Amino acid sequence: MEAKRRSMRCPVCRSRRVLELAKGSATGSPSHECRACGHRWSMMLLIDGPLAFLTPWMPREQIAEDLREAAELLADTTRVLEPFYRRSLRRHVTEARHILAGTWEAYARRRIRVRAGRARPRRCPACGSRAVLRIQYGYPAPGMLEAEKAGKLVLGGCVVEDGQPRHACGDCRHEW
Repeated sequence: MEAKRRSMRCPVCRSRRVLELAKGSATGSPSHECRACGHRWSMMLLIDGPLAFLTPWMPREQIAEDLREAAELLADTTRVLEPFYRRSLRRHVTEARHILAGTWEAYARRRIRVRAGRARPRRCPACGSRAVLRIQYGYPAPGMLEAEKAGKLVLGGCVVEDGQPRHACGDCRHEW
């Protein structure tokens, strides 16, 4: 069998010495093999599996049942999910646990803040101050000048480039 390397981990020993087996294999046969422990598995595409259509208003029994099914699927070492679907299923498992625990709203608010890039670090890495401000780049809107004077944000200039700092300390003016 001819094989090529993939940068993925073995689900049993977590080794990166994984080979993708030749494409001529039959359906259902192993598609990957670990060179460290010899474990073989097949990759799965999961389109509408457990928790795929999760909503906070679903019956709690159905969420709990889907959560059990998802946990079994994530623990299975003979059928491994494609990395994108695995990450997606893990996120759905986290969301289901928050729904069952009653902490869904707080989790959803935090997730929206983090996705929008508005989650600020709590302390300055240079001085330890809690006065962390967001640096706003681009042409300033009329209200931004007043916000900068009030100490609510820092204007970074009109030129926007990759790698510019996103936060500044209100006390020592350190940027990171």
